Formats: sequence, C-alpha cells, structure tokens
Amino acid sequence: MFQLPGKVPVSITPFFFLTAGLIGWINSQSLFGTLIWIGIIFVSILIHECGHAYSMKLFGQRSRIELVAFGGLTVPDGPRLSKGKEFLVVFAGPFFGFCLFLLSAFLYRSQIFSNPLLNGILWTTAAINLFWTAVNLLPVLPLDGGQLVRILLESIFGTKGMRYALLSSIAIAGGVGIIFLIGGVFLISVLFFIFAFQNFETYRRMKVIAPADGNEKYQNELASIEELLVEGRLDEALPILEQLREKTKQGLLYNLCTQYVAQIYYKQKNFTKVHELLAPIYKDIAPLELVMLQEAAHAVNDYDLVLNISPECFQVIQSPEIALRAARAAAAHKDIRATVGWLSSAAAGGVANIDEFMKDPVFEDVKNTKEVQELLEKIHKKKAP
Repeated sequence: MFQLPGKVPVSITPFFFLTAGLIGWINSQSLFGTLIWIGIIFVSILIHECGHAYSMKLFGQRSRIELVAFGGLTVPDGPRLSKGKEFLVVFAGPFFGFCLFLLSAFLYRSQIFSNPLLNGILWTTAAINLFWTAVNLLPVLPLDGGQLVRILLESIFGTKGMRYALLSSIAIAGGVGIIFLIGGVFLISVLFFIFAFQNFETYRRMKVIAPADGNEKYQNELASIEELLVEGRLDEALPILEQLREKTKQGLLYNLCTQYVAQIYYKQKNFTKVHELLAPIYKDIAPLELVMLQEAAHAVNDYDLVLNISPECFQVIQSPEIALRAARAAAAHKDIRATVGWLSSAAAGGVANIDEFMKDPVFEDVKNTKEVQELLEKIHKKKAP
C-alpha cells in the first residue's frame, strides 16, 4: 500500500498498478506504452476522485482517497449529507473527469505542443476520460450513475428506493455486459457481469430492509450502543439493545441489534439464548455470527440447523471444531456420507482423537458401517510411525 500525504490523503494498492498495467499492455503491447497508460489512468482516476473529495470538503466532510483495482474510492468522514448534497458529491466525480477530457481535447486540437508523444498522450487522455465518464454515468451500482439513480429513488420511495436501484442495476449491468462481450471488449464485459452479480447478492440480503432502517434517531441510538460495546460496557448496552430491538421489530437495524445481543449472551455461554435469538434470522446474519449460531445450535441439539449452516460456517473458518459439530449432527441423522465427510475434514484439521470423539452415543448407529470403518483405518495408517 502506497501513501500520498496531503489534505486529502491518497492510498494506492499494488492491485491498482497491476490492473492499470494490464489495461496498458492490452492497448499498447509495449513496456513504454504500458507505463504511459498507467500514468494516464492514475491521473484520470485521481482527478475523478478529487471531484468527490473536494465537494465533500465543501459540505463539511473530511475524506480520503483509495485507488484500488478497477478504479478508486473516496471514503467520507463527517456529518451525514442531505440527499441534495450527496447527489452533488457523486456528480462531481464524473464532472471533474469530463473537465479533464475538455482540457486534454482542447490542448490536443490547438496543437500547442509540437512533441508527437505529448500530443498522443493528450489524445489518449481525452479519449479515456470521455469513454470512462460516459460508462461511469450508466445507471449501474456501484458506478456514479447508479449512485445518482439510487439517491433519486431513495428521495422518492425512501428505503425501498435502494431495492429499486439494485433491480434496475442488475438488468442494465447484465445487458451492458452482453453488449461489450459481443463487441469484444472482454475486460469491461466481465466487470459489468461482476456488477450484476454483486447487485443481485446485495438485493437478496436487503429483502429484510424495513421502514425503521431509515430512522435517523434509531441509527444514532445504535451508534451510541456500539460505543458501549467497544468500551466493554456490556451490562449497560444489553437493556438498551433490547429496547431498540423492540422499537424496530424487523429490518436491518433489528437484525444488527439481535446479533449484538447474541454476542453478549455468547460470551456468557448462554447458548440457549443465542440459538433463540439467531435461529429465526440465520439467513441474514454476518458470517462470524453464523459460526456462533452453529455452536449454539449444536449445544441445544438443533441438528437440522447445524447441518444446514455448517458448509457456510466451514468456508468462513476452516475449524476442526466446526467439522466435529457437523459430524455429530450428521450422525444423529444417520447420514453416513455426511458423517464421513465431516470427520475427514476434522482429521485433516488436526483432530487426533477421532476414536475418543466417536464414543459419543450419537455415533452408535454409524460407527460400525463400512464407510466409517474405512475412514478410521485411513486415519490410523496416517498416524502410524
């Protein structure tokens, strides 16, 4: 990570240069041309992000710029902006990019410079910024055009506006991806297909959004509670969290409060309460909370839920404990194939006492099967000197 100090600090990841270099090589097929392209892309994206950053500063926000693969991000810090100001902040990025196009095009057409290389750089800069400004204003999230549509729809429809913006983004991103694919512009085509998939995943997770999620008072209450949690003042945070859950009743804020409450009970080893809180919303909780729920569901013998969420939990943390809990749940269901699979994962994770673990009565109906015995034999052979 490279850092450029200043009133608006700039961070640059190595992936930015890698992606810019790839684009440069595709378009120039030479090392020198690739370096020029990297410079043009760097300046173009930085100017674009400065449009966001300095408009934020105008409205009283601090910001920092991060240049990452396939573009940049301007991260705000400060008071929340009204929808009108947010719209202007988002629009400022493409506006600055368009101004860079106008300047480059003017300098190129006026032939102020006699150096052919410099004129070539000006022409390329103008072309890149005109193309990217047009693409970036397409109504597809997370592009600026998609953000502008989101702001307008949220102003009209409230919290439902985000869902409408996501649905339109999915359709348009898919269509644009197909157009670029037919045109042979594979890199941008792939990018828009990624946008379509990301928007679909976000829409799927946002089905739980509720009117209470747009309540600024509730959001401020949650921020105060999070400060208590960070300071470790769990006893103070718990009753306030319960009150906020009761006020919201459903939606993203409700789910987040519920997860915080479950974390507190988890630290108290109250697995019954953790299971009671998280099981009804398990499809909409964060990955680490899902792992926490797997342990709680196992503790209260909810083997159906354990088997349902264990694959996703194991993707998050490839822990042998997760595999052992899943193996026990599979054995309780007399699912020999799943039992063997999870025991294999536990053994691969370093569990040495599989035989001791299988003395649990829940394995009684599966431990003498051919599949399980073959697995145990393989494990014993590996342990043998």
